Amino acid sequence: MNEWTSTPEFEENVRQSFGVPEIRTEFVNQLYGQLMQQADEKSRRYQSRSRFRLRPAWTITLAILALVIFSTLVIGPQRVYAEVMKLLSYIPGVGIVEEGTTIRVLAEPVTQTRDDITLTVHEAYLTDEKTIIVYSIQNVPQSALSHDESVVGCSDAGSLILPDGTRLEIVSGQGSGYRAEHIYPAIPESVDKATFVLSCIQGTLQGKAPENWELNLHFIPAPAELTAAPVINLPTPTVSMSQSTDADQSQSLPSDPFGIQMSLDQVIPLDDGYYLIGHTSCLDSRITAAYPGSWAMKAYDTTGQEIPLEPARFQDIGLENPQPNQWIYKLYGIVFSSPLTVRTTMMAVEFTEPVQLELDPRTYGFDDLNPQPSIIQIMDPLRIDVLGTQAQVVHIKYMQQGALKGFELGIEAEPGLQSLPFSLQSAVTVTDGQRASSGGSNRDESSGLIRTYVLSDGQMSFPLSLSATYADLSGIWETNWTPPTVTSNLIPTAVSQACLSLDEWKMATQNPTDLPLDLEGKVLLSRSALSPNPTLFIANLDGSGENGLVYGYGSLSPDGSKLVYSDENSNILIMDVDSGRKTAITNSSRDSNPIWSPDGKQIAFMRSTENQQIFIMNADGTDVMPLTLAAESAQLAGWSPDSSQILYGAKDERGATKERLINIATGDITDLFSVDFDAPSPAFSPDGQWIAYLD
Repeated sequence: MNEWTSTPEFEENVRQSFGVPEIRTEFVNQLYGQLMQQADEKSRRYQSRSRFRLRPAWTITLAILALVIFSTLVIGPQRVYAEVMKLLSYIPGVGIVEEGTTIRVLAEPVTQTRDDITLTVHEAYLTDEKTIIVYSIQNVPQSALSHDESVVGCSDAGSLILPDGTRLEIVSGQGSGYRAEHIYPAIPESVDKATFVLSCIQGTLQGKAPENWELNLHFIPAPAELTAAPVINLPTPTVSMSQSTDADQSQSLPSDPFGIQMSLDQVIPLDDGYYLIGHTSCLDSRITAAYPGSWAMKAYDTTGQEIPLEPARFQDIGLENPQPNQWIYKLYGIVFSSPLTVRTTMMAVEFTEPVQLELDPRTYGFDDLNPQPSIIQIMDPLRIDVLGTQAQVVHIKYMQQGALKGFELGIEAEPGLQSLPFSLQSAVTVTDGQRASSGGSNRDESSGLIRTYVLSDGQMSFPLSLSATYADLSGIWETNWTPPTVTSNLIPTAVSQACLSLDEWKMATQNPTDLPLDLEGKVLLSRSALSPNPTLFIANLDGSGENGLVYGYGSLSPDGSKLVYSDENSNILIMDVDSGRKTAITNSSRDSNPIWSPDGKQIAFMRSTENQQIFIMNADGTDVMPLTLAAESAQLAGWSPDSSQILYGAKDERGATKERLINIATGDITDLFSVDFDAPSPAFSPDGQWIAYLD
């Protein structure tokens, strides 16, 4: 016989040998039902994704395992569940794949140099669902690029041609033409060769650089050292209602407000930590989506020690289409005092129905014919219903930022509401068919009010119709997790973090130290104002001797004698600091954010074209040329100390800010890191070895 059936006597002997308590029928039925439900949910979850589908065979396997639940109970249901659910693996460079998936790689890097320009295919990963190609281009001269933003250069991303002539085009990708990771359709397992073809180099003009590149690629089975980490699916989590480790914070914030719960679903072990993948769920039908505030998410061990945790990208694990309300973070460390608590005190929510507000400032004394930037108190506050939270507009203030004008709303609200960004829906007249707008919302610590800004360059008429589709909520949402036991003599040790917290900054400002006596010089200060009042000031290092300069944004020359700035008309000027004499060096009405190079020879700035790009020019305004011509908008941050590279940010596919370096001589781009923050304001250390930034 090929089958063997255990007798009740045998099962009882096994149960007693392992010390397993009497198994209740109700418990077996309940556990069986839970396993089947989890199998069905997991199957639906992965079948809905375009990648990494869960095959029906796994659901059948789960059902079989559930049927033999009596036998598996001897090692504990938690362990059985974890082992059963280990269906996927994570491979660095490839992403998440089903266990047993055949992986092929590039046999060796392939490189080709023509006219001093080098094209290299560094890596390739092939699965039964996709092909990943990583390549770079180096030493592209500035003379090969367009110096006219109206003339677009090459945009080819490269293709793969198989031996039978089949051409595979890019499906998705990230990076620029100088360093890119592109995803193509799967190459049949029987095909071990392909040709990477590139008709022209991204951004170059026709005839200015070598064209029609061809690199022959050879694929081989992945070596044994290509590590595959299991994607561990966790049991249905229990959402903790315990309060925050921070006693002061826990007393002021509610736990699990608005029926939002946060769950940890999967973990992926790495060499230096874990990827944590989870989701939020909400019982409130007024909320259609909820996501943890990116850097508000923290992790703590049982001693209250904070464990380094940072937002990650789903693209990092090869997941192109995450589920709604799904989130991912990277946890640093291997050995912990378990269990860990993963907690956020901020949740960004999207409303099922927008929050509407109609506002006529004239009702409260605003003079639309002679607007003044003064605060108008509203004696009978405008009430706003935000998920049942009490909120009301208590003041309005007219404001202007360059060509944009509008209002600041002072909103008094319960602590659970932290921001309420409104946008203009009507009552704005435009003449050219286009409209620029701006806004923002945040809780002001000094007044306790939410300050919401609504600005536009159009002509407003009243009353204003405002709409908010999302908000930031405060509370405590957390879940617990016990990492796998590490069989070693390692002791949990706090990981040092090179960062300055807001609390540490406040403490430093409250207890300032005296400046060294031999430290001399001036500092350029910036603060908000309405034109023509100055926004730029120069002062001594201790803050004394402050002198207002101009309205705009700018930087000082290395010797401090000149100021380069962009004015309210978006032109760039140079001002002699001592005499006040001004000289315009651009007149495009599209320029901003000029920054002088450390050697004083060049100025980098931003110019609005089809999107926002970085340009450079000589310090006297001559030889203006674009530095970035990518599809995404660029945000200028600064120069490297040796004036050879420029640091800038660009939004990636998921909205994070990717910080990059671009070599001004070659155009080579180096990706540094990504930050889930709109304005990280990165800056080089004087020796060029470190970059400080906000998060």
